[in-house]
Amino acid sequence: MSTGFPEGIDISAHNRTPNFTGLSFVFVRASYGLAKDSRYDQHAAAAWWAGLPLGAYCFGRAISGKDQANRLLEIAPDADLHVLDREADKGHPTMSASQAYEFVATLERAGKLSVLYASESGYPADAFGADLRWIANWSRMPKIPWTFWQYKGTGLDRDRFNGTVEQLHALIGWTPIGSEDPLTNLVPLMAHRVVDLPAGTVLEKTPGGDPYTTLPVAITLGLLGATATHYHVADGDYGVYVPRALATVRTQDMNVGK
Repeated sequence: MSTGFPEGIDISAHNRTPNFTGLSFVFVRASYGLAKDSRYDQHAAAAWWAGLPLGAYCFGRAISGKDQANRLLEIAPDADLHVLDREADKGHPTMSASQAYEFVATLERAGKLSVLYASESGYPADAFGADLRWIANWSRMPKIPWTFWQYKGTGLDRDRFNGTVEQLHALIGWTPIGSEDPLTNLVPLMAHRVVDLPAGTVLEKTPGGDPYTTLPVAITLGLLGATATHYHVADGDYGVYVPRALATVRTQDMNVGK
């Protein structure tokens, strides 16, 4: 039964890249302490290709928080969210509170949107200063404020966002997708992902709606957001749509709008 919350998953080297159909976001483990997750690049590329918001997380170890945060930024500079996963580290000491504060502060200094993942039973009241809260509780909805909720942790980990897909996109800096005509001048913004489109691609005014233009040549446009079937892209001063099947997504910063 649908809850109305956008659905996501979190994956690591322990998982093969799954089918992302029906998902609204993905968290991928980028590092364990200072060690890179062996499947991060594969999982992240699949999330980008699917046009999904990407959170990259570090499983924190009891070593320098600053070093671990910088390593996460080195591995996943283009992720939409950067996450500290602080939980018991089997066979090793758990990351200390001071190391967690240092980790989050390093992300903040880098201008990144920070997230803290921890179980509800041990969740710190101030989230170690993180911007957003990702809380694990596999038996019920958290009773404390949450942004993301990990509600299932056996098999493939399952998560929910406390809001709408449009609110999630706005949170990470993507242009929210509404029902209004998107053919309006764009404000100055930066796209961190782009879509490559072949000649002959028809851009649409709304998803599945009237054509806006047909591309005479192959072109690269900034990715602003996504629906289940379409990418929302920036064409000059306008936001238009293209079917997902016609586009190839990759990471590249691009100024869009005026």
